[in-house]
Amino acid sequence: MPLLRPLDPLHRPLPRAGSGTALAFLSTADVCRLCADCMSEGPGWNDPAGRRCGPVEAFMSVGDLCQRDPVIARPDESAREVAVRMDRVGVGSAVVVDLAERPIGIVTDRDLAMKVLRRRKDPDTTPVRAVMNDDVVTVRESAPLVRAFNRMRQDGIRRIPVTNADGELAGILTWDDALQVIADEVAGAAAVARTQMQNSRQRAKSAAEEGAN
Repeated sequence: MPLLRPLDPLHRPLPRAGSGTALAFLSTADVCRLCADCMSEGPGWNDPAGRRCGPVEAFMSVGDLCQRDPVIARPDESAREVAVRMDRVGVGSAVVVDLAERPIGIVTDRDLAMKVLRRRKDPDTTPVRAVMNDDVVTVRESAPLVRAFNRMRQDGIRRIPVTNADGELAGILTWDDALQVIADEVAGAAAVARTQMQNSRQRAKSAAEEGAN
C-alpha cells in the first residue's frame, strides 16, 4: 500500500492541469498516522509501471534504524550526574538500566527540570530512581519497524528503548528517527505523483494533437 493511499494520484483522479485544485494538506501528525496505518496493511505496493515502491519501513527492523549508543543511567546515581552526562552528549533523555543492563526506566531533561529544579530538590542527593519514568515500554531490535512506530503513536511516547533477545539494552528509537524515514517516504510518493501527472499531461497533449489532425 502506498503511504499516501487516500490522496495518491494512482488511486484518485488528478486535478485537471491548471485547475489550481489542491490534492490535500497534510500535517506532520497526519503523515505519521498515515505512515503507521498504511504500513500495517502490508509491505510495499506496485505502481502501474511495475516498480516496487515503499514503504521502506515495512522491510526494516528496529535494529536497522535505532541509535546504538544511548546515554544510560543507573537508578542510584544522582540527578546531577545524569544531567551532566546528557548535556555533554547533547541529548534530552537517558535510559535507566539495572545491573543486568535491562531497561527499567527513562529520565528526560523535562523530568529533571520539573521534578528536581522546580521542586527545589538537591540534584546531588536526589537519585535518578526518584525522577525517572518507570513505566517504560521497550521493543526488540528484531521487531518490524512498523511495530515500534505504531506503539509509539498509540502510547504517545517520543522514544522507546530497544532490547536484544536477552532483554538487555541495545539502543533507542526516537520520533526524530521515525520522521526522517517518513520524510524520505513522502518524498518518494511525491516523485511518483509528479511522474504520473507528467504522463497524464503528455497523454492529454498527444490526444489533442491526434484530434486536431
